[in-house]
Amino acid sequence: MIKIPEGFHGNSVRLLQEGNKRSISLEYSSEKNIELDIDDESHWATRCVRAGTTTLSDDDLADFLNKTENATFAFFTVKVREISGIYLMAILSDIVYRKLTLG
Repeated sequence: MIKIPEGFHGNSVRLLQEGNKRSISLEYSSEKNIELDIDDESHWATRCVRAGTTTLSDDDLADFLNKTENATFAFFTVKVREISGIYLMAILSDIVYRKLTLG
């Protein structure tokens, strides 16, 4: 999970991988954000927002894929009680996740 800075108004997000000169740009549109308003501390998105990453159960994975229409990543507008923000959430191995930064 990568938090998108508040006030971001770009049309793409560029990700850089540590130790690698290549990057990837993902198209961004606030109108396409998946909205999650959660009041459940055990929900996968809540765990991810609070910890920065989380392991998905089979049910969590099914819910993620359902919300993203079977995509492995998406931009989410997440509201969890006192926390609100835009996040890029993706299904990644832990090794890949630790090497990504917002460019």
